[in-house]
Amino acid sequence: MNKKHPLKVVMVVLILILCASNVLAQEQRKGPPPPPVQALANNGYLYVLVGQSIHQYVLPDMTFEKTVTLPAAHDSKQVDANAQKPPMPPMLSFLIDGEYLYVLGARYMYQYSLPDLDLQVTQSLPKPPDLQ
Repeated sequence: MNKKHPLKVVMVVLILILCASNVLAQEQRKGPPPPPVQALANNGYLYVLVGQSIHQYVLPDMTFEKTVTLPAAHDSKQVDANAQKPPMPPMLSFLIDGEYLYVLGARYMYQYSLPDLDLQVTQSLPKPPDLQ
C-alpha cells in the first residue's frame, strides 16, 4: 500500500475546507457594491472621484493633499420621493477643462477651481422634457 495516499487525502480535505471557508466569508461580506471610482490627472495632481468625495493627490509620489465633499442637492421633490424607496447613489462623472474641474450628476453640475478645489459654481441642470 502506498504511504503517500493518506497525505494526499489530507491535502485534498484541507483544500476543500479552505475553499468552503472562503465562500462562506464572501457570503457574509455581501452588501451594497462599492461606489464607482473615476480619476483624472492635471498639472501634477491626480483627482479621484469616489461617491460624493473628490480626493486630491500630488503626482508623481501620490502624496495625499485633501478631500472635498460635494454639496447635498436641495430638491424637495427628490427628498419626498426618496423617503418611499431606498436611496440610490448618484451616477457622477467629472472632467477637467483649463483651470476648472467639473463634476456632473443627473440634476446638478459643480465647478471647482484647480488646484485648490474651491467650489466656484453650483448649477441646477434642466430636466429633460420627456421626464417632466
